[in-house]
Amino acid sequence: MYISSEYQFHDIATIEKVLKAYPFGLLFCEASVTHIPFNLHFEEGSVFLEGHVAANNPLVNFDGKECICVFNGPNAYISTKNYSRTNSVPTWDYLAVHWYGKIEFLDEKENIRIVEDLMRQTSQQDLEAYYNVSKEYTQRLLKGICSFRILPTKIEGIAKMSQDRSPSEINTIISNWEQSEKLENSDIIHWMKYFNP
Repeated sequence: MYISSEYQFHDIATIEKVLKAYPFGLLFCEASVTHIPFNLHFEEGSVFLEGHVAANNPLVNFDGKECICVFNGPNAYISTKNYSRTNSVPTWDYLAVHWYGKIEFLDEKENIRIVEDLMRQTSQQDLEAYYNVSKEYTQRLLKGICSFRILPTKIEGIAKMSQDRSPSEINTIISNWEQSEKLENSDIIHWMKYFNP
C-alpha cells in the first residue's frame, strides 16, 4: 500500500484502537476474498488476528499462504470551503489498516474459543445468551466453520486526517462536521482529533 510518510502509523496501541473500533474487514488470499469480523488477540508477547469462515469457503484451501486483511475506518470528502488558502483542491480523508501475514487454520477444538472471543469483544449480552443454547445445537454449528490465525509479517496503518492543513483549517473542518446531521461524522471527528491533537 502506498502511504505518504506524514500519514503512516505503526504503533500497536493505535492499531489496536482502530481494529477494535472496526473489526469487520476483508480477507484476501490470492484470488479469494471474504468479508468477516476478526478478533485481535494478544498472547505471550505476540499479537495476531483470529477469525473463522464457513467450512465450505474456498479460503480453507489456502492454509499457510500469504494473505492481506484490510480494515477501513471512517472516510469523508473534504471540501475546499474549509481551507483558508486560495490555491487548494478538495480531497478525501480516511483511516485504514492493512495486515499482512500467513493464514494458519486451527484445530476444530479452537472454534468455540474463537467464536466466544468474538462475542466477548462485541457483545457480552449475546455471549450470555449463547451459554443458554443447547450444546448439541452449538456443536452442530461449530462443525460448519474453520478457525484461523494470522501472525503479522507487516502491519501498515494510514490515517489521512488533514494533518497537512493548518490548525485553523482543521478546526473549520471539525466545526462544519459538528453542525451536520450525518451520524457518521462523529467517527471522523473523533479520529481527526486523535491524529491532530
